[in-house]
Amino acid sequence: MFSHFDSPLFYVCVDFIVLKLYNAIVKLKASFLICTENNMKTIDVMVGDHAMRLHLSAAGGSLPLVFINDNLESGEGVVALLDDLPLNIAVVDPGLWEDSLSPWPEPALCDGGNTFGGKGRELIRAYWKQIIPKAEQLTILKPKFRVISGYSLAGLWGVYAGLESGLFERVAVASASLWYDGFIDYLKGKTPAASLERIQLSLGKKEEKARNPRLARIGAATAEVVDLMNQKGVMAKLVMTEGGHFTNAASRLADTIRAVVRE
Repeated sequence: MFSHFDSPLFYVCVDFIVLKLYNAIVKLKASFLICTENNMKTIDVMVGDHAMRLHLSAAGGSLPLVFINDNLESGEGVVALLDDLPLNIAVVDPGLWEDSLSPWPEPALCDGGNTFGGKGRELIRAYWKQIIPKAEQLTILKPKFRVISGYSLAGLWGVYAGLESGLFERVAVASASLWYDGFIDYLKGKTPAASLERIQLSLGKKEEKARNPRLARIGAATAEVVDLMNQKGVMAKLVMTEGGHFTNAASRLADTIRAVVRE
């Protein structure tokens, strides 16, 4: 008696189905990769135009959710310094820094440099509509509170997003580009978002000695931001460290996160 298992066509169909399943799995892994390392689950996922690497703590429960704007590999250096804390951490690639992390357009810092595109509001919208919902879908439980964190221009955007968006309760930044043209005037006239509770800042003592006059404003601007925030009811603290803008970048940013997540 002839069985359909004896038909060469049957095996061709099986091979075709297996191949289709394999290709589907490869595509899924390319956009959503899960691995476990150092007692943390790590998830890589594309969220709209932004790559996100989410580190889920083994501690479980409702934990603080920290967002770090950086490229994924650089962000790993900060995450590694925080692996003793019960935190969920999402490293988000913001794209072209001069565009995505600047609150409004401004000229380049030097001849031949990139101009600042002023698309900071677009990144806020991406966080609101895509990045935060995806991160919280993957963490499952609602976070205890959200922290936005970043270094240099990403630090400027962190302060701006904390003030503007209502998406974050706490801000942790290092060497934030608070010299940015018009930012102090913006802050003077700005009522902070009601959600914003605390800001922790770190700055190198040599940063205000920059040769570029715009960059050299960073010391005075950072001090003024701290004063204005405290006047406006947001607890702000600045820690001064040895060195310049690029000194111990990962550890200084990790220290600000460590400080701001304390109750």
